[in-house]
Amino acid sequence: MKREQIPSMSALPLPFALNGETSIPVKELDPFLDDGNLGSLGFDGKYQWNGNTPPSRFITRQLMNRLLGQISGRQFLKQCGALDTFDQNVCDAIGGYPQGAVLQYLDGDILYDVVSMRDNNDTDYTKVGVDGINWRIYGSSVFSYVYPDYGSIGQNNILKTWDASTSGDSRNGILSGDLSISSACWIQAFITNPTAAHGTTNYECGIALYNQSTARPSAIEDLKVDNTNYTVYELEEIGTIATAVLPVLPGNKISAFASQALPEDRNIIIRKLTPVRTR
Repeated sequence: MKREQIPSMSALPLPFALNGETSIPVKELDPFLDDGNLGSLGFDGKYQWNGNTPPSRFITRQLMNRLLGQISGRQFLKQCGALDTFDQNVCDAIGGYPQGAVLQYLDGDILYDVVSMRDNNDTDYTKVGVDGINWRIYGSSVFSYVYPDYGSIGQNNILKTWDASTSGDSRNGILSGDLSISSACWIQAFITNPTAAHGTTNYECGIALYNQSTARPSAIEDLKVDNTNYTVYELEEIGTIATAVLPVLPGNKISAFASQALPEDRNIIIRKLTPVRTR
């Protein structure tokens, strides 16, 4: 098949039988009311002449309205832009989403794919967010974005600013104040006045990312030991500058550190990026 041979999908003006009768007046004729089957047997032998015994049921127009309405309704919803997102009715009907189920999540103007991390998953991420425990951001949806404001140091979407001209001596290099992440996003960490540390010896500054259940670091030494509770990103060490772009989830926390006081003003800034989807 060639590209030009792909058939186009005809739009449905409305789902079939949207306003038609779907309630079957005689419940014995409705396969969806079979105890324990809920329509799973479909049109079984009760609807068929087997050569000796006549059928005990027949297919009603209300039943056909219901079936065709459900089938056409799915296409109608998709063409109208409906998302395959968390649905409490579906969740209740199947006993929770299975591990590996992939749904969609519209957070502001960013559309993510999310994957279930466990079986019987009844956590509604549209209400509590994507926590990385019950649901996590699916990789393909994250890496299909570009960040036109990456590398710039504008003042848009600033989440936190630390004064890094002091060393935070009261906390052994850990600057005062933490940043708590409330929604899944990508962030950029950078320094203002990058030349302020020139001429210093063994200068270090950066950020530490950790979960809400982890204690706040009390000193830079906490970040240097083999401690998997903290993910450390150095923004400058003896004049070397790096700009960190990181994915973060609700409940993540960020602390900043600076090992020495500096004569010139400088800040460590966390900024939320504004991604543009590429596909």
